[in-house]
Amino acid sequence: MSTVLIVAEAQPDGHLRKATLHAVGAGKDLAKKAGAQLHLAVLAEDPAPLAEQLKPYGAAVIHTVASPAFAHYVAESF
Repeated sequence: MSTVLIVAEAQPDGHLRKATLHAVGAGKDLAKKAGAQLHLAVLAEDPAPLAEQLKPYGAAVIHTVASPAFAHYVAESF
């Protein structure tokens, strides 16, 4: 089965960015149309709270990666 992967990005206050939620919604629609599974990836110092916020969005799997390197993540740096 095919997979649609969306990487979730948080705001500094720990909430998901609106753009991330839009991407998750689009990914869900794309996965449904393609007969694929929606997987989400959360990269954060502590990804558990963000993963909890994403549970209602219907992903088949939520992958998490915890690392202190993500504590001060800024997209422009990467």
